[in-house]
Amino acid sequence: MARATAATPSLPKLRILVVDDDAVNRQAMRLLLEREGHEVVAVENGLEAIERLGPASDRFDAVVTDLQMPRLGGRALYEQLREQRPSWPSASSSSRATGRATRRAASSRSAASPR
Repeated sequence: MARATAATPSLPKLRILVVDDDAVNRQAMRLLLEREGHEVVAVENGLEAIERLGPASDRFDAVVTDLQMPRLGGRALYEQLREQRPSWPSASSSSRATGRATRRAASSRSAASPR
């Protein structure tokens, strides 16, 4: 008897900016997203992200960022992005964030999921 398998839904292919100061995490996220067919640019901190994003809002479809980074952290980066591009889908992660830091980021909408 043939086994029925559910078709995996196809996700839209996105241009995603990954921001993480940890090289291993940055590379892992990049490889994971590229394996799903997305175009990925990865940078080391929020200041580099702001430079890459520039004034044109069509360079990237989404940003995935670490919460805790030197120079410009994920929360500060999201606050700037929300002012410039309030409808952007966003995600954040951190291997070092405390529960308190994660709750604070989520409550400020800096870790909001797509609308």
